[in-house]
Amino acid sequence: MGLNYLLDSNVIIDYFGEKLPESTVEILGTNEIFTATVSQIEVLGFKMDENDELKFLDFFNKSTNFELDQETINQADFKEIDQLVVINLFQD
Repeated sequence: MGLNYLLDSNVIIDYFGEKLPESTVEILGTNEIFTATVSQIEVLGFKMDENDELKFLDFFNKSTNFELDQETINQADFKEIDQLVVINLFQD
């Protein structure tokens, strides 16, 4: 089993903009993808045409979503999340 990847909204936007390194694109294509509700809000908050919006919506529908409401945040021990890699623009 591969690692699980939680994607930052900037990575999602850059993925569709074809701005990510090929090594990152390969990782995203072969592992389970997780997103957070906040990432969906950030991505879908950008002005885009209907075609792009449909692409993003399809992507989010296929990914596993973490709904980060206050109750979930209060109950979660984020230090104990196994095999979850966060990809963001500031990571090497």
